[in-house]
Amino acid sequence: MIKFWKHMTYVALAMALLGACQSSGDSDSKRGFGDQEISLLETHPEAQTTAGWLNPKTLQIEVSSTPPLEDDMYIEGILVGWKFVALTDVKGQLQTPPVKPRCDRVWLILEDRSIKFQKDGATPPERTYISGYLDPETTLFYPETANIVRLAPSVTVEEE
Repeated sequence: MIKFWKHMTYVALAMALLGACQSSGDSDSKRGFGDQEISLLETHPEAQTTAGWLNPKTLQIEVSSTPPLEDDMYIEGILVGWKFVALTDVKGQLQTPPVKPRCDRVWLILEDRSIKFQKDGATPPERTYISGYLDPETTLFYPETANIVRLAPSVTVEEE
């Protein structure tokens, strides 16, 4: 019986911690913490982080318990909430895009895995990205280089 109550105490503690770290999804909601005001989405990023890696070709994220295949390209990083934060450049063998008349030059924004097309006059993203090619038929991304352009993450802390 003591084991049962001890287990229930752990469950209650875990639920309380999860409840404190959940976001309402409203980026305008704020909570004070000492002399800082922090948006709820980023209140406890340590509690929301998960180690993992991104396959830049397929744009899929895997948790670190699933190692990449030997011939895979990957970027090590962490998930903070729903955002991917790259910790390394592209590892593994870069793959050449297929020879097609139309592979689009794009920037892959790593934080949310969105694509921005490099058209005439387009400016690079203001978030961490990698340049490459998008095959419109297969929707696979091919990095042009292993180097990631690192910019400040969009996680913000506002002070009063």
